[in-house]
Amino acid sequence: MKRKRIAILLLLILSSIFTGCTYTYPNYYNILTEKVYHKSFDSIWDRLIDMVDLYNINVKSIDKESGILYGEIPLNFNPYIYMDCGGPGTYEIINSYQSNFNIIIMAKTDQTTKVIIKTHYEAVLNYNYEDTNRSNRIRCNSKGKLEKEIFLFLDKN
Repeated sequence: MKRKRIAILLLLILSSIFTGCTYTYPNYYNILTEKVYHKSFDSIWDRLIDMVDLYNINVKSIDKESGILYGEIPLNFNPYIYMDCGGPGTYEIINSYQSNFNIIIMAKTDQTTKVIIKTHYEAVLNYNYEDTNRSNRIRCNSKGKLEKEIFLFLDKN
């Protein structure tokens, strides 16, 4: 009985040591990425352009005819507000964050418009230990904050 307790305790100690050394994958979040508005395509599009101007969003391409806006958001502040990149291990650092998004606007009827937001987040996972240095690009998951902020902005008149 005593040996069994010691073995279990030893197993717990070893597992806590080794799990602290490895990268943990990001969580998945159930987020709202599509919304239907009872407004015209033009009113939603104009509101989107207002948002881009107000928040100085870096637009890579924009096409009103197809209803697509592709942009980037600089993440030079705390990027974990918007994304989950997992957790670095003991000798790992996550940096060089990148984000981009697509907003797709589709007219369903004259007064009904569907908006779809697709985000993509990445970072670089650097491993440095003694003479071993390597980097891997990792995919991060959206926490839904950007999508929520865009939808809230579009909700306002």
